[in-house]
Amino acid sequence: MKRYLFMNASILLILLSAFFSCHTAQVKNEQHIKYAESLPISTIYDKNENIDSIIQYTRITKKVKELNQFIKGKDEYNSTVFFLIDMRIRSNYKRFFVYDNMQKKIINEGLVAHGVGSETDEIDSLYFCNTPNSNCSSLGKYKIGYSYTGQFGKSYKLYGLDKTNDKAFDRAVVLHKHKSVPDAEQNYPIVLSLGCPMVSASFYSKLEKILDTSDKNVLMWIYY
Repeated sequence: MKRYLFMNASILLILLSAFFSCHTAQVKNEQHIKYAESLPISTIYDKNENIDSIIQYTRITKKVKELNQFIKGKDEYNSTVFFLIDMRIRSNYKRFFVYDNMQKKIINEGLVAHGVGSETDEIDSLYFCNTPNSNCSSLGKYKIGYSYTGQFGKSYKLYGLDKTNDKAFDRAVVLHKHKSVPDAEQNYPIVLSLGCPMVSASFYSKLEKILDTSDKNVLMWIYY
């Protein structure tokens, strides 16, 4: 009889443990869905995406909020669209985002290369530097300036607005296209630049259309 009661108690404990585990997982999943639903609906990141995408989108919206604070009282900047580059995302995934500040959503995205000098021996770890000839990417806010025709065809001058990137213009760090940058996401890291945010020709044409029709300077933020 004691053995029978002990076996029943053990079975009951197993069933209760399974119930609470499932319940906890369900609660966590519901919290993730509820959290996603509280975010602005995006053409790319919405409640049907995984939690990594949701985290990336919250990082974007945080930067957008800071950019909106930055442009207050500064009429020289375009307040309807922002360019954002999340360097925590691997280069073989789309990490250059075009954010529509009026519709509150991402309207385009593409691959973008980082500087060869930013490579490290550690996986998923980059080094950033503002030093001339370092061939590194530099973090910070940029004002996208005038276009010119250079080594890679039409390119846009970049003016660093922070201490971490204020040498960008002197370093000839510019926004340009390159035929080696693919349009689609890859299984392996893409080509490296000499410190410039370098994109595919197809994606560049979309950025170009925005830049050339804007009567004010568009802001770009490279962050990590």
